[in-house]
Amino acid sequence: MHQKYVDNKKSIFKKNNNQHLIYQILQIIGALFSIYFMIALLSFNPSDPSWLQISDKTFINNIGGLLGSWLSDTVFCIFGLIGYCIPPCIFILCYFSKYKYNNSSYINYYAISIKIISMFLFILSSCGLITLITTSNLDYFPLGGIVGGLLSYYLLTTFGANNIIGSIFFLLGIWFISFILFTGSSWLIFLKNRFFA
Repeated sequence: MHQKYVDNKKSIFKKNNNQHLIYQILQIIGALFSIYFMIALLSFNPSDPSWLQISDKTFINNIGGLLGSWLSDTVFCIFGLIGYCIPPCIFILCYFSKYKYNNSSYINYYAISIKIISMFLFILSSCGLITLITTSNLDYFPLGGIVGGLLSYYLLTTFGANNIIGSIFFLLGIWFISFILFTGSSWLIFLKNRFFA
């Protein structure tokens, strides 16, 4: 009986170890992709060839190369300046998932899915907020991108064209909720520790 228990324990340990190894490899790939993604966004040049720009230039200014040029142009078109928030969010997601996994013996898919959903809500609400608050555009894309334009149009038609304040407060509520869910920290605890300690 003792031998059977030891063999069973070894097989469970091996299964968890393989799962842990695959999970760590995915975290490293996600972290490296977020770093590459940020470098491609920071070295974005509107004259580089991409799906929105046709250029006869043979030299690409983007450090990420042709893929970085296409990726950064697509992200700026869809999300606007909020595209700069996406690589740090991916990196933070990799870090938080590593922290959660190392403290427990199983992968908590529920917590990871909540983090991913809150990350998307954070990005979407940020795109809408920057579109509603500002009226200027950069080069050939709006500050909030296509997502921000569509979201602000939908909110202004829902709340009324004259009720920009209601749309902004609605998006601020989603932004704060998604930030709290994404980071796992509470604003009330932060304010209590910062100002009332």
